[in-house]
Amino acid sequence: MYTLHHQSPFIVLLSSEKDPLLFNVETGKSEVLKFIASTYTVEIGKVGYIYAYNDQQAFLANDKNMDERKILPKKYVDIRESGDYLIGYINEEPNSLVDILSKSDLKIKIKNLRSKRIQNFKTDDDKSVYVVNEPNQTLFFDVNFKNIGSASKEFTEFEDIAKFLILKYKITLIEPKQEVTELTTGPGPQYPYIKLTGNLNSMTCMVHESREIRKPLFSFARKNYRIGNDSYSNKITLSEREENREKTYSLFYVNVKEKKILLPKKYWADIDLKMSDQVDF
Repeated sequence: MYTLHHQSPFIVLLSSEKDPLLFNVETGKSEVLKFIASTYTVEIGKVGYIYAYNDQQAFLANDKNMDERKILPKKYVDIRESGDYLIGYINEEPNSLVDILSKSDLKIKIKNLRSKRIQNFKTDDDKSVYVVNEPNQTLFFDVNFKNIGSASKEFTEFEDIAKFLILKYKITLIEPKQEVTELTTGPGPQYPYIKLTGNLNSMTCMVHESREIRKPLFSFARKNYRIGNDSYSNKITLSEREENREKTYSLFYVNVKEKKILLPKKYWADIDLKMSDQVDF
């Protein structure tokens, strides 16, 4: 059981055998859902919305009032956001097909784009660039999601993306600042900390020793896992979806200062985990 928002009367009851149950503690009204995306919200018009679907339709529900809903054109495995757009995941990671939907009208702008990661950055002329990682290439789109260029390799880090765009297309990006919200208050993680980067097939754990210095520590196979990275506690979580529920497959910590992986070595082969001296970066 969990609460959707501290100002919301709605709670979600979870079971390993039954579909999620949405319950209003004020009215007693309940509804069976096929899927609800935990407490992850997308923001539209400064309002947080949670993705869910039932037997009839998929929708975004106001996280403070789940009865207020925006209907989506189709059901997705999951919904994420990037700037003024929503990313609708058609199938499971890592080989994801996605639709790009406009937040303004929830209409699909691009169908069946093969991508794992989509980022957006502001430019020095107050416009936006969307960066889409596809297998072995990176695509760049403008604020209207019109293609403006590509690279024949995958760029995931801001520094690499910014360098390529200024040299190739004379586009200057502004480095994003960490946003402060209800969920992300206080300073950023202290050096050294870990941050994951990667492509559709594998992930690399980078140790950020300072703003300028980052070094690879180990890599592991993505497989079909959903991957979480907490740079504050240096924690990595691998989970998988099973019958519309997300279950943790593996959770481990990294001792960054001693460069030790706090996961017994007998489990390393399960995710093809290799230290950096065994991997060609």
